[in-house]
Amino acid sequence: NLKFARNRQEFRIQSREAASGEGFAPVDITFSQFRLVELSRLAGLDEEFLSGALNGKITLSRPDTVFNYEANLDIRQLMVDSQQVGELAIYAAPTPDRRQLNLNVQLAGQQNALALAGRYGLADGQLGFRLKAERLQMALADIFAGGAISNSRGVLSGELDIAGTAGEPKVAGSIRFDSASTFVEYLQSRYLVPAHTIRLQENLVDIGRMELLDPENRRAVLEGQVTHRHFRDIRLGLHFSAPAFQVLDTGPEDNDLFYGKIMVSIDARVEGPLETPAIDVYTQTLPGTRLTALPLTEEEAIAQEGFILYGKPSGYEGDTSRADVYQTSVSGYELNLQLTLTPDAELIAIIDPATGDQLTARGRANLAVEMNRNGQLSTTGDIYLTEGTYFFNYEGLVKRTFQIREGSHMFLPGDPLEARFDITAQYSARTSTYELISQQAGLSAEEASAARRRTEVLVIMALKGTLSEPEITFDIQLPEAQASAVAAAVEARLAQLRERGSELNKQVFGLLLFNSFLAEQSGSATLAEAGENIALSSVSNLVTNQLNRLANQYVKGVDLELRLDSYRTTGQEGAASTVTDVGLGLSKQLFDDRLSIKVGGAVGLGEGAGAEEFTALSSEFLLEYKLTEDGRYRVRVFRRPDYDIIQTSNTVRTGVSILYKKSFGGVRNQRDSTENRQD
Repeated sequence: NLKFARNRQEFRIQSREAASGEGFAPVDITFSQFRLVELSRLAGLDEEFLSGALNGKITLSRPDTVFNYEANLDIRQLMVDSQQVGELAIYAAPTPDRRQLNLNVQLAGQQNALALAGRYGLADGQLGFRLKAERLQMALADIFAGGAISNSRGVLSGELDIAGTAGEPKVAGSIRFDSASTFVEYLQSRYLVPAHTIRLQENLVDIGRMELLDPENRRAVLEGQVTHRHFRDIRLGLHFSAPAFQVLDTGPEDNDLFYGKIMVSIDARVEGPLETPAIDVYTQTLPGTRLTALPLTEEEAIAQEGFILYGKPSGYEGDTSRADVYQTSVSGYELNLQLTLTPDAELIAIIDPATGDQLTARGRANLAVEMNRNGQLSTTGDIYLTEGTYFFNYEGLVKRTFQIREGSHMFLPGDPLEARFDITAQYSARTSTYELISQQAGLSAEEASAARRRTEVLVIMALKGTLSEPEITFDIQLPEAQASAVAAAVEARLAQLRERGSELNKQVFGLLLFNSFLAEQSGSATLAEAGENIALSSVSNLVTNQLNRLANQYVKGVDLELRLDSYRTTGQEGAASTVTDVGLGLSKQLFDDRLSIKVGGAVGLGEGAGAEEFTALSSEFLLEYKLTEDGRYRVRVFRRPDYDIIQTSNTVRTGVSILYKKSFGGVRNQRDSTENRQD
């Protein structure tokens, strides 16, 4: 005899004396107020997954025989995955001749009521059961859906007769839906079946004509049959159609690759074996469609990384975003999708989430998307853009919006990675053209005055080629219907610049960065000075790194940082000089690194530096406290000088900020890594 007891719970195993002529002694297993949460813990599941109080007894008459037992159990207040199920009673016992097993299952409660009764042949496996469900809450389906659906509502009911054998069961009856709805997590949309009955016959599931409603009560129809051979060799014959239906309504937090709202008219058929069906879809976009794609998510943007980690490819997991896209390639289905894209649909591609660069477009297309059972994808067709914009952001300083010209198009030859495009976009700037033509001979005073007036100038960006070999060219044009001597001079000058690509690109740079043409001499000097500043900055970084290495060797107790910055600046009289700032910083970590204190300052050296430019050590400070132990949330108080390269002046910034900081492990491309290893 064995007994476990705790807090009014009891679990007992007790043997009885063997009957005369029997070689085995019956064994009784008794439960009293046994909490099912103990089974959840034993299985390593969440404690809230299974709960209830188990009472009753199981008697094993012959432990060497599987079905030679008697069970009389009941579970009170049964809950599964936080869903209230009800009171469950189970009775099972062999017939006196021990040729059959009687089974009776009763589920009762305010929300669910179900009864299963019948016999199972112990010798021949014959089934004889009747299942009657007066009501079952749709919410129970969430438990077995693996997170694909949630917050299901409505009621199921039905009657089923189960005959045949365990190897070849025969099921007949009906299943009724009453205001049954569910929320599909991947699509972030709720779909409703108002009222419908599915009928089951031997080897046939007749769906009939089922109506579905989307969140805006637009109707779709699913009809057809599913055939099988005793629930093997399942074959589909389904048809889904809707004149207007919502198939997606997601936000940026729901998907790393794309999100938005998609409205379509659709006609789809799914036919063939369950393992390898053929799917034919004809669909067209409708008003209300707005889809955003993120080719590079913010976590992957290399601009967000302060450094890059190198390591063995085997030490990193695959790109989960890419895996989600290509996981269908092993499913074995055959897809034929005919997509008609209309200007009603707005497509947004976020080119760089770090800077906010994005492409917004509308257009027309007839695309054929095919996928064979080996997962090979082919997309063919032309996409003609009717309107669109490209938002360009450079380092937060230059923000420009290009308008895509109508007639721009893309051609998809089959492989999506071999897409060819011919896209032209323009940026409209209002500026003076005088700087462009000021060196032209024969320019009268009247024409010079007219050239100084602001006029519209178009910066043209042409994108051609393929995704693997793109070609980007720039041009500058005047709008049509500008007939004047100044316009003629500008056109002549632009024609000259087109023969010298670098000079033309310099003027494009001026229009995009300063919204102005660059005079020949000043423009060249500006670009040369920018190059010199880059070189000076590189040298400064090298010297700074060496100074800090020496400081770390000889200064202990505090962190010492030495900084050397060099740059070119222009004085009030136009004289250029090189300024060098030597900075000193001290930092200390306190309270288990929760509090950081940094103080520092700089002294100016070089051609334009004077004694008055000395800055005290305390003029630059930073006080930072980690609100959480992991440092994700922080508060910062700071004061620091900031050199304005455009205004050529020093300013002091003082402020308080609250920071949220999250680090990511790096960027890698699983496909590329695999290909490199194969090479």
